[in-house]
Amino acid sequence: MGILNDYKASRYKGWVDSLETLDSRMLQTRLENPLMKRMDRTAATETSLPCSVTMLNKGKDNLLECNFDPGLLCMFSEVQYWEKFQGEFAIPYVAHDICNQREKLRVMREHVMLIVRAYNRILCDLAAEERRLFSDHLRKLDKRINQGMQ
Repeated sequence: MGILNDYKASRYKGWVDSLETLDSRMLQTRLENPLMKRMDRTAATETSLPCSVTMLNKGKDNLLECNFDPGLLCMFSEVQYWEKFQGEFAIPYVAHDICNQREKLRVMREHVMLIVRAYNRILCDLAAEERRLFSDHLRKLDKRINQGMQ
């Protein structure tokens, strides 16, 4: 049992050391990043999309993706796992403070993902003729979405 406790303690120490490089201002800055961004063509071809790569090459390279900081997602998971030890390991204040907002941020991220999926599905489902027909609507939609990207 001593080896297991030593392993847990070393993992905890490594995690706390990695958090010490962060301060609350840096975490706050990560939260202030726009939640959506345009997908670049190289990233679009490497990820799974609702449309094929051949559709991307026909001018549909302005798809959206969620821009929520992956480091914060990782920290939320780490805190959740360390909390399962029921007080054996103290959660640092920096992580605890930001994780108090975990549920609110999860719901916000899910709403952003709904928008991203719906927008990408619309763009992928439209043929070139349909895009021209709905260009005014797409322009209005882009204008509204661009407000969330700034």
